[in-house]
Amino acid sequence: MKKLNKWVGYLLFSLMISTPIFSVSFAEAGLTVLSEKQEGDTVVYTLRDQKGNEITAVLEGTLSLQAVTGLSGMVKTFSEWSYLKVSSIRMRITPDQIDANIIIQDSSYKGITLNRHLPAGLQFFLRDTLEYDFRIVSQNNFIRLRGWYFTEVQLLDRVSEAIRNPGQFLKAQDPEFLFNLISVLEKDFSDLSAKYEDLAARHKLLSEEHAALAEKHNNLQDKHEGLQGLHTSLEENHRDLEARYQTLKESHEELTLNYQKLQESHVVLEEKHEDLASRHSKLLGGYEESVKELTLLREAALTISNKGLFGTGKPIAPEVVKRILEIQQENPEIEIKDIAKILKAEELSASSREIFLVLALYLNVYKK
Repeated sequence: MKKLNKWVGYLLFSLMISTPIFSVSFAEAGLTVLSEKQEGDTVVYTLRDQKGNEITAVLEGTLSLQAVTGLSGMVKTFSEWSYLKVSSIRMRITPDQIDANIIIQDSSYKGITLNRHLPAGLQFFLRDTLEYDFRIVSQNNFIRLRGWYFTEVQLLDRVSEAIRNPGQFLKAQDPEFLFNLISVLEKDFSDLSAKYEDLAARHKLLSEEHAALAEKHNNLQDKHEGLQGLHTSLEENHRDLEARYQTLKESHEELTLNYQKLQESHVVLEEKHEDLASRHSKLLGGYEESVKELTLLREAALTISNKGLFGTGKPIAPEVVKRILEIQQENPEIEIKDIAKILKAEELSASSREIFLVLALYLNVYKK
């Protein structure tokens, strides 16, 4: 719930940043002003949050309630970190966004000392959402790390991955590598689907055989009970029907032996059935995980390939992706500009490049 409130604050800031609201102060964000200094067209504030941390804030223009709301959310996010120890925070507040440069000290994660790999600190900026964009030094490589901020652990997992394997990390950011990975996963998915269908058919056949054997077992059990009743009756007439009794006794023993064999076969079949059911469950879990990974990789590839003016990936709404695929399936010969017109008529938004990326990644269709 705390994270939800934080993101709601970010969204309110991004939706109403252009509407100035006067007579607000940093106190409404829980910040105390320690000093204030005019420097040209900007005002430099020294602030203190409720935990005693000092923050330098450079204000360009007029302080609005939306800016204070966004600033409060960012400060709260940074103060809740467990692994990153903040040395200093410098923030710049403009009518369009809030930037934050954070210098860390004595910070480590998964056995990695972070300070020497982040000499310029961490750079965050808040526009529509909270994003990061900074460089990491590892093995004489300067690696640029950027993306949307979700949690401290998610961010530090990316940082530690880039520090430990800079070459592999840079390769993983390459769209061609992601396309190849998607192709491999699609093949694995196809193979798993075929194996699943084969196991499902075998499972169905064994289930039918098991049902038939169970029916035979019940029939033999009924016969056995009938013979037991006949045996009792023959005992009462033992003196007169000794020879007949002996024959029936031998038949009874043979049926008992057959019954035991069927019981053993039944146990073996039950064990095979349980083994196949277990394998079926594992394959089904792998199948579902592969579908999730394939979907996430496609969405990641779309986001990375769909770069905007500032060089950051922009996700494409799932409903837009779904509608583009439906239109293409309805009319394979349709052109991108006509797809864009249909989307616009349905009040859905997608650029020609976004339509091109969706068709290429999902259907391997390339249109001009």
